[in-house]
Amino acid sequence: MTIKLRIPIYLFSLGLISGAFQLASRSFQDVSNLAINFAFFIVIGFIFYTVEKVKLSEKETHVSLGILLIILGVAADYFMR
Repeated sequence: MTIKLRIPIYLFSLGLISGAFQLASRSFQDVSNLAINFAFFIVIGFIFYTVEKVKLSEKETHVSLGILLIILGVAADYFMR
């Protein structure tokens, strides 16, 4: 059984970038929260654009790999707090 990589890659990248920005927000506490939120959306937009342009989201993969990507994204977000 296969699925397209679109949703698993998006959820993985959201978890990974969210965790990274949580770590960065601790390091740059003097920077405005608005600037960090703006940078977060710029990075997410760039990742989504790149994934669509390269057509990585159209690739098919096994369901278990998709679920593993989602779990890794959630774990990255959780453990980078």
